[in-house]
Amino acid sequence: MRQQVKRVLALRSIRDDHALMRQLTDENKKTLESKLKDTDSVIPFLILAAYRHLAKAGEGGIEWLDLGLPTVGEKGSLARRVREYLKSQEALLDKIPAKRVLQKALRDDEQEKPLGEILEAFLKYPQLPMLENEEVLQRAVAQGVRDREFGVRVGDRVYYDEPIASSVLGYGAVLVRKEIAERAKSVADSVPTPPDSVERKEKVAGEGKLGEIETTLPKPTATGVRSLRLKVQVPWDKLSDFVRGVVMPLRSDGAEIQVEVSINAISDAGSIKSSTLEQKVKETLNQIGAKVVEVKQE
Repeated sequence: MRQQVKRVLALRSIRDDHALMRQLTDENKKTLESKLKDTDSVIPFLILAAYRHLAKAGEGGIEWLDLGLPTVGEKGSLARRVREYLKSQEALLDKIPAKRVLQKALRDDEQEKPLGEILEAFLKYPQLPMLENEEVLQRAVAQGVRDREFGVRVGDRVYYDEPIASSVLGYGAVLVRKEIAERAKSVADSVPTPPDSVERKEKVAGEGKLGEIETTLPKPTATGVRSLRLKVQVPWDKLSDFVRGVVMPLRSDGAEIQVEVSINAISDAGSIKSSTLEQKVKETLNQIGAKVVEVKQE
């Protein structure tokens, strides 16, 4: 591969040297273009053949996986080849059975676990397969709820043996074993609907929108806190602990969460690169849909 790259660079330098090109005959020019085309076309295949060993974290350390030699003439990006190989080995999944989520998520002595912790487990532990994205887990959980493999608790509401929207399956949702979900559903079915909820149902039904109502809740009681505004300074390397220990429990109680992050990044040497701000910081904020409230830089 290195030899061919050197060769194509040499041929390109000849082609780009106008003074030298004027000295070549038409036949030599055609030969040059032919050699350049042939060499150029083989390089993508040679790159795939050279970079064929994949390092992956394993339970006992780094595992080396051999992607094998590409077929002659194979093109496409190296990233695509790695992705296809991992999927063929079931190391990277675009879907996962609900029963497998239950087996991997809960130990025998565990009755429930927040979905945020389950997702983090798939991201952390090498013995678990990698998921292409968060939606893979959400789809599996939604299917598991419909198929009565397990239930999901969001605040005081338990979903079981019914459809559930992906938007509900955030970090604060909690996966619970089917036995717990069945008991919770039977208790909920036996509790009479509070009068204010009945009123609301009748009113909405009169508007012709009853199908849009998924659940009815009684008026809030005075047994808990209605709203919380918290301003804290968290060490940058403890952000995941903050999400797991603060945000997720609040979401488990059914709270709608808005998080505003304040960052003071100071470098006395002025080593914060403009490219870092533009290509990484701002690009990431755009990708995750963050609303930038204030930006100051000196």
